Amino acid sequence: MKRIAEAYGAKLRKLLRRVGARRMEKAVVEVCGRGAEADSPALERAYQTVRRRVAPFLRRREGALPAAPWFVCDVGLGGLARWLRGAGYMAWWREGVGDAELITEARARRAILLTTDSGMMERGILRDGQVPAIWVSPGLTKMQQLESILIDLDLPLLAPRCMKMRRRTATGAQGRRRRPHSGQDLEVAR
Repeated sequence: MKRIAEAYGAKLRKLLRRVGARRMEKAVVEVCGRGAEADSPALERAYQTVRRRVAPFLRRREGALPAAPWFVCDVGLGGLARWLRGAGYMAWWREGVGDAELITEARARRAILLTTDSGMMERGILRDGQVPAIWVSPGLTKMQQLESILIDLDLPLLAPRCMKMRRRTATGAQGRRRRPHSGQDLEVAR
């Protein structure tokens, strides 16, 4: 549990740096200091509380993200990749991919890298923001992970994509969602 608390501390420091906060370590100790006692959902709630408080400052300082960012997910986030597609976003995931290939893929797609590996977040290319990356707690459920990403990036739910094939779903005659026929509205990610 200590490693998860340390990863939340790093995530919180990164957030507070983005808004130019002064007493970062005090906030980190207050939110994550009792990490050995806290579980992932409790640390996530504490992080999101801080995130909501600084959201107006972030919007003024950084502006908005692209309307629908791409995501590249590490091997531990296959379920999250599916749910991101269900929320309308493009998400790339492949079983057995290594860290270097994952970073190369994120850079090539100009995507946000999502990882459960706190050690990977210490790599210079991710730490320095050359490739945007977000650490996702492995202790959260898939839905909590999805909620965390959507809140963290201030993203709305979009028209859903097929959770398996990465294509948009179509609306049926009575407004219900249905899968497109072969080739219809096809947007396959390569």
